[in-house]
Amino acid sequence: MNRMLSALCAIVLMVMAAQARSAAPEAVVTAVNAALTEGVEHAAIISQLQQAPFELGLEDATAMAIEAGGEANADSFTRAGIAAAANLPEAESVAAAARLASGDSAAVDAALQAYLEFMDQPFIHHDPAEPTGGGAYNPQGPGGGTRPPLGGTRPPVSPAS
Repeated sequence: MNRMLSALCAIVLMVMAAQARSAAPEAVVTAVNAALTEGVEHAAIISQLQQAPFELGLEDATAMAIEAGGEANADSFTRAGIAAAANLPEAESVAAAARLASGDSAAVDAALQAYLEFMDQPFIHHDPAEPTGGGAYNPQGPGGGTRPPLGGTRPPVSPAS
């Protein structure tokens, strides 16, 4: 009986500790809600949570912003957090954190799919010999068809034709 009681107490303590870790601290809730009231963009709010005084990682900043911003802002924070990832593993990690925070798998999957589609877009090859930027990405083109690293790198805007 004592073993069962102590095991039950241990389980309850573990659950309470997990809930305390997952719940956004009051300072984060206050900062997120104040920024939302001021009209700050969701990506900028996540970026603010990554800086002092919070200094959270992208995954935690996204998850806490989702929790603090409420259901009305969850999808926007999910998209912004995943879009801020520097590479696919980080995007998947942010997606996992967002899925736990929001519980909305469809929104997380859509944001991750958008990230993957963005990664597959051709990049513009810039050639200093051609003032127009060298045109679209071409593997046989000048410069050997080099590409910037995948993920987190936005292609430059092509000049108007």
